[in-house]
Amino acid sequence: MNDLDLEAGPDRTVVARDRAAGVRRFAAPVLAFAAALPALVAAVSGARSGWYGASDWALEVLRVSDVAHRHSPLVGVASRFGWYHPGPLLFWLLAPGYWLLGQPGVLLVTGLSSAVALAAIVLLADRRGGLALCVWTFLLTAALVHGLGASFLIDPWNPFPPFLWFVVFLFAVWSAAVGDRALVPVAVAAGTFAVQSHVGYLPLVLAVPALTAAGRWGAARLPRSPRTEGVDHVEHRRPGWHPIGVAVGLFVVLWAAPVYQQLTERPGNLGEILRYFRHPTDPAAGLTVAAGVMGRQLSPAGPWLTGRDATGLGLAATGHVLPAVLLIVVVAVVGALAARRGARDAGWLAVVAVIAAVGGLIATSDVRGIIVPYLFRWWWGIAYLLWLSLGWSCWQLLKTRGARSAAEAAGGSTGGRAAEPVARWSPVLAGLLVVGGVVLVSVTSAGAVPVKPPFPQFSSAVSSLQAQVRPELRRGDRYLMTIDDTTGLQEAGIGLFVALRQHGYSVFLPSSRTLDPAVGAWRVVAPGRIPDRLTVVTAPLTPALRATLPAGAEVLASYDPLSPQDRATASELSDRVRAQLHQPPSPDPLAVSSSADFQRVLIKRGADPADVARLGALEAAGKPYVVYRVRGR
Repeated sequence: MNDLDLEAGPDRTVVARDRAAGVRRFAAPVLAFAAALPALVAAVSGARSGWYGASDWALEVLRVSDVAHRHSPLVGVASRFGWYHPGPLLFWLLAPGYWLLGQPGVLLVTGLSSAVALAAIVLLADRRGGLALCVWTFLLTAALVHGLGASFLIDPWNPFPPFLWFVVFLFAVWSAAVGDRALVPVAVAAGTFAVQSHVGYLPLVLAVPALTAAGRWGAARLPRSPRTEGVDHVEHRRPGWHPIGVAVGLFVVLWAAPVYQQLTERPGNLGEILRYFRHPTDPAAGLTVAAGVMGRQLSPAGPWLTGRDATGLGLAATGHVLPAVLLIVVVAVVGALAARRGARDAGWLAVVAVIAAVGGLIATSDVRGIIVPYLFRWWWGIAYLLWLSLGWSCWQLLKTRGARSAAEAAGGSTGGRAAEPVARWSPVLAGLLVVGGVVLVSVTSAGAVPVKPPFPQFSSAVSSLQAQVRPELRRGDRYLMTIDDTTGLQEAGIGLFVALRQHGYSVFLPSSRTLDPAVGAWRVVAPGRIPDRLTVVTAPLTPALRATLPAGAEVLASYDPLSPQDRATASELSDRVRAQLHQPPSPDPLAVSSSADFQRVLIKRGADPADVARLGALEAAGKPYVVYRVRGR
């Protein structure tokens, strides 16, 4: 190397750094938008869907409609254990969409919330690790969204909207752990939204920052290794303590409504939640089940990539725990090695990921009641973070090795050649990662046109029934709605009730222990208080059904997605499969899920595969309904 080369070297370095900074300023927002694109497409498609909620989705929309009115919610969605999820932030978030577009507006806002969270994840990665981490995060985020599916991104059911914000929370905790205090308010807001929407996020939202802070306190008392030149790290000027003050104020504001409810109403909801977890009525899953769930969630081709984490019966699938433990150990070891080489940011990402995984195991072991996947959807975020950490730590180790080789080369050693492949192949590798992410984003976005809203078969039923019933009702009259459904969870019946209330009709439900908390005491009455009655029956309108209606009943609406011939075929297949399973005859049709896993369960029990497949296809179209009215005397 001659003197001219030595003199030109620094200038070239400055030019290269300026060029990299320019690329980063352009690339990070573009990648953030690309990551959010599936959610944006799904949001627009959902807004145009004409969707009506059913079952739990309808009940959630009902409470959204209460925001900014006399009964504006101070707590979250009603749980099956008799208390409510901690706070109303989800209702408040969705309310503007409902005011603007009705029920489809709820899908719109949910999709927009998902889009903001996805963009925030990529931008936080850029803030923390520069363009290299931004690209790696974009690829994994695209893979995560592909596993979730476009429908998940607009699903307003309370376990789902907080999921992506939980991932934002993990990124913010990591940033705070490495001294970026400006992200503390983000952690507070994202964590609060997750916990208030679904209490299942509470253990992790408490444990991850607490244990990370404890680790940070301990690490501060150890000697620090020098940062190695070449390690990807973005320095940020510490903003002092004012972000902590902002975070505290934000926490107070966001929790004001639940605390007010606790202090002014009896029973206080926060107290009821605490009482339940102190004295649970259901047994805990236990560490054995939790280890199996973790084994499935952290398997090499895990559910966060495939979307498959349930058995044919809808319960949480389990797997071998050894690969999951191996992944956690490898992430911890590689992260520690990266930290020792000076990549402290990568080390702290590994710390947060490992703490989240161990916390997830403990939280899963304490799940009560039926062990179903939606109770711990946060496992997908933990798996995502583990793989993000592993890839980032490996890259940092490679970069530090290259930097050391370059330093040796500057000292006259020939080892500098080892650094050349890193610099040479970095743009190629980044390009391949971006292309892979773009392909996944494109596939997911294409699947969102049109998007499949939650339970479209029930939405179609509610849409048809409400359009037929509304002209037959008078807005000034009061009606008591009863739901006769022996085959399901009163899906379309609840949906019709909410749709009629949305359009201004005075419809009430009979008071019951299960419905009162979810519907609101002002929407239920004791039987006999309202003489005019509407009844929703889950059955096709046949002469046999007409013969069973009470005297004076007027049929107001009927809906059947199947033709009479297909309905007769479904009834025949139902009887045949029931006989193959050695079940006694029943007037109710056999419920055969369209899930391939569940159909395999029936086939293993002796059902004919062709009959099961045909019945499942017919059932997937939806159920038949009849609505009739009996006038009071």
